[in-house]
Amino acid sequence: MDNNGIRVYTDIKELNIEIQRTVYANVNLRRMFAIEAELSNFVVRGDNIFFTLKDPSGVVIDCFVRGYRNHRVDPRQFRNGDQVTARGNIEVWTNKAEFRFVAVSLEQGGEGAMLARLRALRERLTAEGIFDPAHKKKLPKYPRRIGLVTSYDRDAYHDVVDNTFAKNPYISFTVMDTLMQGNNAPASVVRSIRTLDELGLDMIVVTRGGGTAEDRWTFNDERIIRAIYEADTPIVTAIGHTANFDHMADMVADVSIVVPTAVAGDLIPDIDEVFGELDGYLEDYSISLHRKIDRLELVLDNYLQKLQLKSPKNQLINRRKELDGYSDRFKSFVSNKHLRYSTWLDSAATKLLAKSPEHILKDKKQSLDYLDEKLKVGMNNRMTQTNNKLENLIVRLNALSPTAKLVNGFGYVAVNNEPLRTAKDVSKGDKLMVTVSDGNLNAVVESVELKDNL
Repeated sequence: MDNNGIRVYTDIKELNIEIQRTVYANVNLRRMFAIEAELSNFVVRGDNIFFTLKDPSGVVIDCFVRGYRNHRVDPRQFRNGDQVTARGNIEVWTNKAEFRFVAVSLEQGGEGAMLARLRALRERLTAEGIFDPAHKKKLPKYPRRIGLVTSYDRDAYHDVVDNTFAKNPYISFTVMDTLMQGNNAPASVVRSIRTLDELGLDMIVVTRGGGTAEDRWTFNDERIIRAIYEADTPIVTAIGHTANFDHMADMVADVSIVVPTAVAGDLIPDIDEVFGELDGYLEDYSISLHRKIDRLELVLDNYLQKLQLKSPKNQLINRRKELDGYSDRFKSFVSNKHLRYSTWLDSAATKLLAKSPEHILKDKKQSLDYLDEKLKVGMNNRMTQTNNKLENLIVRLNALSPTAKLVNGFGYVAVNNEPLRTAKDVSKGDKLMVTVSDGNLNAVVESVELKDNL
């Protein structure tokens, strides 16, 4: 780390390895998948085929087929621009920090005939209920006799047997040397399963190591799937590298193990742990036995006590205790009765006092005083409201009186003691009386001028 807490890589390969681990940690990238796209840059170099796949948007990914003859890919069938389906997974090269899609099959167009057949078979067997978990059998916790379907000359045999004996040398194996790949493999596997199923073993393990997808395609054969489904003995499959490919044999098996080396670790109990459990069972049995003896001693003591209680002396003592108990309960009963009646009398006296004329008269007088006070307050409030309203009306009346307007420089004109409303009502020489705020003015009309627009 530098001073800013940033990790510094001095070994670029270390960074590339970390990138590789990150990619491989993604289950979707490690598991085999298919890409449907346009083929381009198709080149054959030795036993390998290099090409790119391009989607409609122009995005490409580098790909190659390692040892195309082993994967039964014929490069003569392909041309740039073909629509193909490549099946494989991602590999990361740590020396150059590059990744490519490593294909194990390359087929013209669409999904591919082999995958299409596989999908159709899976759908048909699923509809029959062959993969239903309800059909799976439970494995024994402590298996002793195990059947092994594998090839003697393969590592899978030693991975299972050697690791099992290292954990528990008391396990016995019945091994059927079986073809695990090739055209004759399905019949060989079915024959071995059915032979071992008739021996009454604790379980059967069907296992092989890694290999190409085509090598492991045997375990998608319908004959093997039905043989596993029809077996009475619990069957375990341990087909190498199943993290990269899902075989239908794994789907129908009662238990599926990732790789052969994991069979012993997942299914075989360690003998030391078994002996430890047996010691624990022995200790538990010893403790249980001592507890049972203790319980029987308690039962015996209980019977002895009951026998003692049946003696005349103990019965007399018990009867005397009962009589004392009756006496105490009677005294308690009388005391409680006296207390209840005393309480009832006090309550009745309180109620009677509340019903006396003097108490009632006092309550009525308090109510009358309260109403009288409330009436006085109400009348005062009403009087105040009325006076306020009267004052408001006086103010409004004064504001509307003609004399109030005269104070502001206005006046009114009368002719013959009648208000003058229009200039048409007077003629030259008529006498007018003009009233202002502080007196009256007498005037004579010298002329009348009428406005044209009126």
